[in-house]
Amino acid sequence: MKNGRCFLHGGRSTGAKTPEGKERCRQAAFIHGFYVEENLAEWRRVGAWLREINRRVKGR
Repeated sequence: MKNGRCFLHGGRSTGAKTPEGKERCRQAAFIHGFYVEENLAEWRRVGAWLREINRRVKGR
């Protein structure tokens, strides 16, 4: 290879360097949206609601 590395045995990637390349990598890693901030806020709200229910049930 012209960069001195074999594409099969040349070692690990050094990763994206440009802002465009980094954004492309970030978008490629986005799979389903389960962990986006809006969903995390909803899961936190549901968790707090369930904790409150459990607290009330155990308080009987």
